[in-house]
Amino acid sequence: MLASLIRTAVPAIVGALLSIPVVAAAGITEAQATTVVLVAVQLAYYLAARVAERYVSPRFGWLLGLPRTPSYDNGKTVAGDVVPPSGGPGL
Repeated sequence: MLASLIRTAVPAIVGALLSIPVVAAAGITEAQATTVVLVAVQLAYYLAARVAERYVSPRFGWLLGLPRTPSYDNGKTVAGDVVPPSGGPGL
């Protein structure tokens, strides 16, 4: 689980840093551009890193913070394994 968190956070941080000059060059207010530019740059960075990792070399995984993809438990959950939420507000 830590691997997936790292590989999500690193593109977000890099995307935020890379979007600063893009917003400045666009000539629009930061408030107007921040969300659109930030998401677009993050997506482009993540996509480029994943493509490089998969088709060029697994070493490009470092661009996402770790040189390996996350692994998950492939066990199936059955209805008996699910614990219902405790009675909280609105339940």
